[in-house]
Amino acid sequence: MQKPNVKEFLLNGAEGDIFCDILSFEPPQGMEKLGVLFVAAELRGAPRASWGIPNLITSAMRRSYFEKDTRKPLQAFTIALKEANAVLMHELSSGNEGWLGSSSFVTFVINHQTILASRAGSNAIGVWLIRNSVRSDIFSSDSRGMAPFSSIVSGRIEDNDIIFAGSADSFSSVTENSYDLKEIYRLVQQKITERSASCAFVINIPANEMPKHALAPLLNSSLMPRDLSILARVSKPLIFTQPIVQKLSEAVFGLKEKLTERLFKLPFVLKFKKNAPAWLWSINISWTVPVKSALVGIILVAAVFGLFKSGLYAVNHLKKPDNKSTQTVSQIQKDLDGARAAMIYGDKKQAAKLLEEAGAQISLLAQNKLSQKIIAPLTDSWKEMNAQLFSIKNSVSEKFLVLKGFPIPFKPQRIYLTTKADDQEILSFTDSEVGAIYRYSVKDKKGSIKLRSEKGGFIGVLPGDKRYLYVVGKDGITLYDENAENFASTLPYDHKENILFGASGTSFALLGNVQSGQILKISIEQDGLKNSGTWLKKPDKATLNRILDAAWDGKSLWMLRDDGNILRYTNGTRNETIILSGVQNDFHADRLELAPGPELLILDSKTGKIVRFNKKGVAQTQYIDESIKSSNDFTLSANGKTAYVLVGNVVEKLSLN
Repeated sequence: MQKPNVKEFLLNGAEGDIFCDILSFEPPQGMEKLGVLFVAAELRGAPRASWGIPNLITSAMRRSYFEKDTRKPLQAFTIALKEANAVLMHELSSGNEGWLGSSSFVTFVINHQTILASRAGSNAIGVWLIRNSVRSDIFSSDSRGMAPFSSIVSGRIEDNDIIFAGSADSFSSVTENSYDLKEIYRLVQQKITERSASCAFVINIPANEMPKHALAPLLNSSLMPRDLSILARVSKPLIFTQPIVQKLSEAVFGLKEKLTERLFKLPFVLKFKKNAPAWLWSINISWTVPVKSALVGIILVAAVFGLFKSGLYAVNHLKKPDNKSTQTVSQIQKDLDGARAAMIYGDKKQAAKLLEEAGAQISLLAQNKLSQKIIAPLTDSWKEMNAQLFSIKNSVSEKFLVLKGFPIPFKPQRIYLTTKADDQEILSFTDSEVGAIYRYSVKDKKGSIKLRSEKGGFIGVLPGDKRYLYVVGKDGITLYDENAENFASTLPYDHKENILFGASGTSFALLGNVQSGQILKISIEQDGLKNSGTWLKKPDKATLNRILDAAWDGKSLWMLRDDGNILRYTNGTRNETIILSGVQNDFHADRLELAPGPELLILDSKTGKIVRFNKKGVAQTQYIDESIKSSNDFTLSANGKTAYVLVGNVVEKLSLN
């Protein structure tokens, strides 16, 4: 039987509380005997979140049906139905028996001259056969009831059979005498457009073409050339007349003469010749040039053909995966289908685990140099699901600024954003070694250098609220006022070298002293900075020694710990420890910024991404860009929709919309 002609009809797929879907899968290479797998479904009263069930059933069936090429179709179909039932039973155990009982699922396989089919739920979806002007319902008319799939219907199909599968009303206009496929397609299309929530397969079994000649299978083969004139034009001069072949012939037979001459000089040959009868040596075979040319030509053609076939075999052998690779590919497909199922059911943890395993196996196949035709579809599916699970958005940054041409040696280490009274945004870059700040106006595209003092560099620079920076210098803590564009008052402090992180509000700053395990509160008074004492209720040296960055939201201090967790403190007391979730295992938190909400924006400089988390630590969006790998620092615009990332001496501008 020839490959069936399949036409699918599905418009919109949903109408009110009805949802329809159809899916089909061709057999993988080498499994053609298993045939084509089809699934049609109509959900009634199902919530939108469950509309992925038909796709989930199909994925489970496809994985198990095409798992082993040694299985017979009936055996493989039975195993596949068990997988489909596992999906349906999960829905039943979740209290969804109401809409499942009124929904309908049909799956069938067309293989050679056989059809295997099964139905679960109501009879809204069916399979019909037209043969010799007679239409038959392959399921019994009273076939209905609760999921899951319970029985298999099998039968033979013949040439010119037409099979309908899907919503019954889709085929109501097609009569038993309809055999014109174009007319059938038109009638089904017209019927489906009347009601959008309908689906249909129209499958035609074409007749086998009889061979016109005993050698027709060979002559029709794609290996046989169609235009033999080219071969004739090339072979004739090559084999018989070309000087090149004649010279090659003379060279070959000249070599034969030399070898013969040497052979006859060997002692045992001379002895044999002396004792052999004279008539044996009187035989003389005459080799004419045409005969020599013909023989050499035949040898050349045979050699070229042999090399071609050997090369083709070698290439196919190299491309063909071994049994171990085939098992790995099958396992990857299982992991991907399992991850897809976990995502539908909201189990992100299990989905992430399966995707991680699939990703590792795909990398292993790539290292073994398996054919890209096999790896590429798996990689594409993995990337798509990974992006969906982790809300990945591949961003394209803009090279915003190149820091160079300074009048002094200046190597930017940190980047901050401050605002002037007119809300003009200023990017500030600091170099603690030389003790300088470079200010750059985002609007005016102009910059200038500000030196702290002539006494040496900074110990560090810490962000203030909007208009301030706190410079921890060798003579104390100095306030830099962006509005005034100068360094304001300095507060002497003995243990300034231990202040390694900090954040601030509108009228004070919180500076972490890792040596004492306390957070120093610095107030901004009219007459300058004032030490307001410690902020934590009790010292916590173990915690403060592990803090990488901090930010203030107006009520709480958020601190990024070196294990990637977030600590939130209010009024000097820890309120909660937030474990970041929804990201890959290789996520590495380096810097923290707060956006309105508050939302946590965390830079991972190792993998080149900025991740937006909600206040509970659940990842919302991951912005990935190769350009921000190995970055030093980043800061946010006032509205939190733009990130400025410092990478060496280049500033990349990244949209976070």
